[in-house]
Amino acid sequence: MKSMIETNWLSAAEKQLEVAITLYRSNRSYCSALTLAGAAEEILGAELAENLQRENALEPMVAQASASLTPEELSAVGGPNGARYALNEVRNFLKHRKEYDTTEADVKAEAWDILQRAVENYLQITEKTEGVIYDFKFEPDPRTT
Repeated sequence: MKSMIETNWLSAAEKQLEVAITLYRSNRSYCSALTLAGAAEEILGAELAENLQRENALEPMVAQASASLTPEELSAVGGPNGARYALNEVRNFLKHRKEYDTTEADVKAEAWDILQRAVENYLQITEKTEGVIYDFKFEPDPRTT
């Protein structure tokens, strides 16, 4: 089997999302689904923000989280960057070994959150209205089912 490939950022993100969705839906590895979806989200979010000058899916969530706090609470968590960190805390834990060795999280819900953000970014860029990635947009939130 040939291991050398030529790809671009969109194809790489698309493949990461497809595999993440497969892992999520098969209940095989929510941690792996979350990590792959997080990688795709970063690629797609950067494209939206840096090259297309559009807001990625994370930023409204950061704004909403920041707005829900008093100025004192927001300052205590480190401002909008602290809110951004909190929204990515489990993903970052799985990606990097940080200041703690263990964490407790609902990885299915966390994977769903990151997948939804990555899917939103992907659909903003591609404007696709069909396929496995598009269909995940309608996947029910595991916290409500």
